[in-house]
Amino acid sequence: MQPPSGPASRRHVPWNRLLLAGLLQRPSIQVSDPMVREKENRVVITCITNETDISVKWIFNRRQLKSAKNIFLSEDRKSLTIDPVKQENAGDYQCEIFNIGTSNRSETFELKVKKVKHSLFHLTTIAGIVIGTLVGLALIAALMYFCFSNKL
Repeated sequence: MQPPSGPASRRHVPWNRLLLAGLLQRPSIQVSDPMVREKENRVVITCITNETDISVKWIFNRRQLKSAKNIFLSEDRKSLTIDPVKQENAGDYQCEIFNIGTSNRSETFELKVKKVKHSLFHLTTIAGIVIGTLVGLALIAALMYFCFSNKL
């Protein structure tokens, strides 16, 4: 195949410019906390690359990441912040860097979200402590009343 000849136009890029673009090095992912607790933590996932003049997009479970109320991208789109983390945010993340000629994706990172359990035992323990304290205070008040009323 012969490279095209003639002047470059808006829709036509000479072959030598495409060849100079070359392949992009594979980006990597850095994570602030790989195991987060649901609704208690935030997580920042950063796409690490030395490439310049590129764009970044995020892949979640093999599909392009859709916007959500708790997902925020930095201006350069290299950092993805999830705040607060929800159970539906658990899954596989990748960043993809691309330019006009080529693209490359990071390895997959699996975000695990630990569910927060509010056990009945925990709540009943707190209720028991509060009730026990109130009963104890009532007994002390009654004892003090009888002690002072017998002296008068």
